[in-house]
Amino acid sequence: MATIMTWLSADQLYEQTQNSVHSRAVSIATTATVGISDWVNIRKDIATAFNDYSQQSDVVPFYNKPVKRVGLTTFS
Repeated sequence: MATIMTWLSADQLYEQTQNSVHSRAVSIATTATVGISDWVNIRKDIATAFNDYSQQSDVVPFYNKPVKRVGLTTFS
């Protein structure tokens, strides 16, 4: 009887551990996806805003405007 109880406990612990690991992996992946999406969208906004000035001969002064427009100090 003790062997069966031990086996059932070990099986239950394994299942709970697997569920916890899976849940944690999904949570981390979701957070990373949102972070990457936000990063890409900010750069997209900067690039879109910069397009208005891309025909100028000296684009460096215009580059800072879209970067500041989205609330960044650097484009990295």
